[in-house]
Amino acid sequence: MDSQRPTRCPRDEPARQGALLPRPGRSSSTTRRPANTTRFVYLDPAAREFFVDYDIIARDAAAMLRLEATRDPDDRALLELVGELSTRSELFRQRWASQDVRFHRSGRKRLRHPVVGLLDLDFEALQLPNESGLQINVYTAATGTPTADTLRLLASWAASQERLAVATTVSPQVRLIPPAATSA
Repeated sequence: MDSQRPTRCPRDEPARQGALLPRPGRSSSTTRRPANTTRFVYLDPAAREFFVDYDIIARDAAAMLRLEATRDPDDRALLELVGELSTRSELFRQRWASQDVRFHRSGRKRLRHPVVGLLDLDFEALQLPNESGLQINVYTAATGTPTADTLRLLASWAASQERLAVATTVSPQVRLIPPAATSA
């Protein structure tokens, strides 16, 4: 689940959805902060591998930016992001020029995770009535599907990575012993 303000969703949304997904925006082409999914989509070559339906994601990202531009045409951060993407991505220039405007409340995203492979995730955008402009995107997988099983595996892997990070912070001498080495 990731929370975001709709006026910021295309540009300030955390590009890392929880601990389970990789951290887009870490390559040298996208080191500018804040990291966001739209910058990742258009400026990081890894996005084409990460998003199975890359063309749809790229189209929707530009259309959502254009929607935000209609809501707040004087938003300086949005104007800067559009300028950056326009100067650095031919694909973004083409998509922006199409003047497509789109907002999705629900749908499916197919991701290729570098550790566990393909994830087919359904999403729903939920508006929070007491917080003007705040929305939560919830990503789910249907029970009993390969993606649900993969998410459990990924959650276990992420938890082990967190434990390892804590252990090495407390004691830098901690090393991993492969399971095969301990059974001998």
